[in-house]
Amino acid sequence: MLALTDKVDPPDVPESDADLDLRIWGFWNQHQTASVSYIPRSARDETNRILSTFVPARRGLIFQNNPPLGPTYGGPLPPSQPTAPLVSFGSFDANPTSGNQDHEFIEITNRSSVFIDLTGWQLSGGVTFTFPAGSVISPPGNTRFDGRLIIAKSATGWRSRPSSPKSGEGRLVLMAYDGQLSSKGDSVQLRNPSGTIVDTLTVPPAPSDQQRFLRVTELHYRPLPISTDESAADPFATSADFEFIELINTSTSPLDISGTSFTNGITWTFPQNTSLAPSQRIVVARRPSALALRSPNLPAASVFGPFSGSLDNAGERITLRDAAGEQILSFVYDNNAPWPTEPDGTGPSLVLISPSLNPDLPENWRPSTSIHGNPTTSDSIPFTGNPDADADLDGIPALLEYALGSSDSSPSPAPTPEYSPLNRTLSLVHASAADAASLTIESSPDLASWSSPGPLTRLGANSLPGGLTRTTWSLTPSTNTPRLFTRTRASLR
Repeated sequence: MLALTDKVDPPDVPESDADLDLRIWGFWNQHQTASVSYIPRSARDETNRILSTFVPARRGLIFQNNPPLGPTYGGPLPPSQPTAPLVSFGSFDANPTSGNQDHEFIEITNRSSVFIDLTGWQLSGGVTFTFPAGSVISPPGNTRFDGRLIIAKSATGWRSRPSSPKSGEGRLVLMAYDGQLSSKGDSVQLRNPSGTIVDTLTVPPAPSDQQRFLRVTELHYRPLPISTDESAADPFATSADFEFIELINTSTSPLDISGTSFTNGITWTFPQNTSLAPSQRIVVARRPSALALRSPNLPAASVFGPFSGSLDNAGERITLRDAAGEQILSFVYDNNAPWPTEPDGTGPSLVLISPSLNPDLPENWRPSTSIHGNPTTSDSIPFTGNPDADADLDGIPALLEYALGSSDSSPSPAPTPEYSPLNRTLSLVHASAADAASLTIESSPDLASWSSPGPLTRLGANSLPGGLTRTTWSLTPSTNTPRLFTRTRASLR
């Protein structure tokens, strides 16, 4: 009260707003005596009167022998709140049947026999929420709320929720939490004011088909400058107009992506009745007509756009959501090592080595082998045959030959990583587009125990002529082993 009084009647202000009100109205209270109807008192006088007279008297009434005040005043004073209230999660809806994620909710239940004050409690994890002052949950059977309290994701979403529990049913509801319960599986913690976890809500995974099978496979974020011929064909085109993002349906069945949208990096929503055939690749272009100048053989049905915004040359977050607003994927690309640097304006695009890989990791991306990228197609070199075969009898398995860019039909020298004592780096030359093989460097101090990467840190990769790439690792500065052995391992993805 004193803090509020200081706001309307600051002590260091000669004539505050409260003083002006007093001068105009002549009183700050309606205090009646036998002879005077209104007594002029300042706001600060009235605050002091409440604190010195009313509050002590009220406190005495409440606490003196805990009088049974009766139903008019809410009954007797309730007992103190237990130190460990029996509060837990109840029901929830992570996948509303309406398809509208704003219809989500989480229920909190009181399993004790007393009222529980949840002021300052929090939800953390998949969603976040802080219970405001006055958040009290009744015990079961005490009121019509029956020991239940609902936290809705959205006020408007709760009011339009079509099925029970819903608005108009006389429920106790708080609004609104931040975030969204993921259908990929999620976890939410209920914490008391001290931060202790009281209960955990586990949302089992129930991903949509788009979350399971739709993947981003290629980004062309910094195309080459527009040529003279391209400028003549389209005087309004700029180099950014050649940007695109490629997606693939990784399933063996048609995939409906109607309503799927990019919400970070670029903005685009696929129209209704958009379906991808199994393994089909499509692109979303910043300007489809410009992309057609550089890739004239693109099937028109596989090109969508124009998208809003542009791909940041310095890297940014890309987020893709399904029609229900559920996140399909969200990752951040970059133009600096250890990310591939060639896609940053030298011609190639940025290609995900395999749709099954984590797009957040730079080692899972490479430059395209062709200038301007390969929209709607793959430049990956397939592997066929027996991975362990050694047709040329050079002691190198066929899969390792494939990964290194050599041939199993012609004897090759054993792969030897290059070590630089000056820089304490290790480099290995391998095939750029041998995406069917996972190539790793393993290290050992004694030829007995091997680890990957061990004391090696990947620095990045750079393209070489002939479809080759050099990947470089550095030796961790703290490594003091007198000797270190390395070996190269290839495995099928």
